[in-house]
Amino acid sequence: MSDWEVVLLGAIAGFTIFLGLPLGRVRDPAPGLRSFLNSVAVGILLFLLWDVLSAGIEPVETSIVDATKHDGSWWRVIGLMSLVHYDRWMAGRRTRTPAIKFGPRAASAEELTGARPSR
Repeated sequence: MSDWEVVLLGAIAGFTIFLGLPLGRVRDPAPGLRSFLNSVAVGILLFLLWDVLSAGIEPVETSIVDATKHDGSWWRVIGLMSLVHYDRWMAGRRTRTPAIKFGPRAASAEELTGARPSR
């Protein structure tokens, strides 16, 4: 990407924020405007989801295709899949040892004394 393309994309992003700030302050938008803005937001979120998922799957797919054509090594596939196993292992550790949650407030006496939260 050239510098001018980055500047142009930054200008477009800034202009959309510049337009969106006053629209966010509208008290009672017309139903047509509300549905249009919601559909644009959903479309952008779906595009971002698709972009992230396709970029995440691409290295694994490429390494499997290369390994089956004997252009690459199966060790790359094993390495990428070990990352998936490690992520699942870490997720399991997080759920087995729940953290003590005191709630969304300022510091409580229970937090400072180390006591368990009251239910």
